[in-house]
This record gives sequence, structure tokens and C-alpha cells, in this order.
Amino acid sequence: MIESRQLFKKALRYLEEKNIEAPRLSCELIFSDALQIDRLALYTTPSLSLESKTADLIWGRVERRARGEPVAYILGYSLFYGEKFYISPAVLIPRPETEFVVESAMELLPRLTGPILDIGTGSGVIAVTMAQAYPNLSFYGTDICSKALQIAEKNKKKLKNLFFYQDDLLNKPPCDFFELMIANLPYLPSEIIPQLSPEIQFEPRIALDGGEDGLKLIRKFIPQAKNRCRYLILEIGDGQFLQVKQLLVDHGFSVIQVKKDLSQMERVVIGKYRG
Repeated sequence: MIESRQLFKKALRYLEEKNIEAPRLSCELIFSDALQIDRLALYTTPSLSLESKTADLIWGRVERRARGEPVAYILGYSLFYGEKFYISPAVLIPRPETEFVVESAMELLPRLTGPILDIGTGSGVIAVTMAQAYPNLSFYGTDICSKALQIAEKNKKKLKNLFFYQDDLLNKPPCDFFELMIANLPYLPSEIIPQLSPEIQFEPRIALDGGEDGLKLIRKFIPQAKNRCRYLILEIGDGQFLQVKQLLVDHGFSVIQVKKDLSQMERVVIGKYRG
């Protein structure tokens, strides 16, 4: 038997020695999940005597974190928009900036009546969040990756107004026209991905790599969306706004709003089709 606080201190020191990002938060998440208590309780309740099975489980997760694996993959879930979602290495870990996409959609949804499509749905967090909030509307989520769609289906719960299907962008959509399309496509330039943090190297390359300039799929998608939606919401990368704006204008869309993230970079573009 080992005391939980003793093991926590050992784990924290170990992750610090390995130069892991946010070592204390990593330990808090790993320990609170294994012990089924909240993070604050790790400090406010008496130390627990751990069975060897529990201690081994915790230390195995600490070892994985020490190798750079993201905590979300280790635990199998992540928080998004205040809800817990299943994830796996087949999907991106939901980012805080993607909540700006949901906020943008939530501003439009009250005035919409037709179907909504989430392209590059991944774990399905955007589509599920919207479908839960608007049970009277029909939502669809599509992804090219079958393993990602398996995770999305797990997150779907019992929602009857949400449907997932496999597709490459808009090759074979279930509807001819959508009131709103949301596209959270890969937008990182290929050459910068190896330079990013060790944690990001665990995430699926197909969901990160936007080609030479980061706009390969966005450049392919926008012409496909022409005449097929009323509104379009795109999450974009740093410094891509002017190029994306021109692509939208060239294919019949007006840019009606741009949202900046916490670092004041243009992150979400909302377009309306002029046709």
C-alpha cells in the first residue's frame, strides 16, 4: 500500500524532471480520474491508502504522460463546452478555440429551419453540442476517417436529430442544400507540424495537415459549398484570413463576421452565400 499524496509528489517530481508541459495539472487529472474525486479534493481530503492495482494504474498513466502522450488520450475523454466527450488517437483533442465555432453557430441557429452539416466532424463535439441545444433541427456530421466516426457515434448518445456518415468533404452529402455548413478542416502547413510540441505529434496527422500553405482542403471545400448552403462557418489558422476571405468572395460568399481568439488572431470566419 502507498499513500496517494506520497505517490502524487513522486509523480509530479518525475514529470517535472521529464520537462512535461503542465506537470501539476497532468498529475491532478490522472489522480482525480483514477480515484474518482475532483481535483480540489486531492488537496483538501486526507491522503488515501492505495491498493497496488490502483497505484499501478496511476503510475502506468504517469509513465505515458512522461513520454509526451496527451492526458486526454490517456484518460480517453476531454472536456468541450462544459461537457465530457470520448476521444481517442483517431481524433483531434478538442481545442478551446473551437468553442468560438460553436458560439458562432449558436448565434445563427435560432433563425434557421433547415439541416446543418458539420464537415470534418472528428469526435463529433461540434455537432453533438449543437444537436443537444436545438433538438428541433436536423444535424449531420461527416468525416473521411471511419475510426473518427466510431468515436463520434459514441458521443452521439441517444440524440435522434443527429446523423453521422463517412464522406470526403461534399462528395455524397445526404441533402442537396444545408442552411449552415461548419468546416473545421486541417489548416496547419505541413512543414511546421514536426516543429510543434511532442503532445501534438500524438494527434492524427490527417486531421492537422493542411498541405503546403495549410489551405489545401479549405481551397477544395469552398467551391464545393457554392450553391449548397446559406451560411458557412470556417475555423482557420494564423494569418490565413485574407486568403480565405478572397476564396469565399470568389465563390459567391460575403464575409459577414470574423471572430478572433484569445491571442487576437482571426480564428473563425462566417460567410453568407449571395446567390
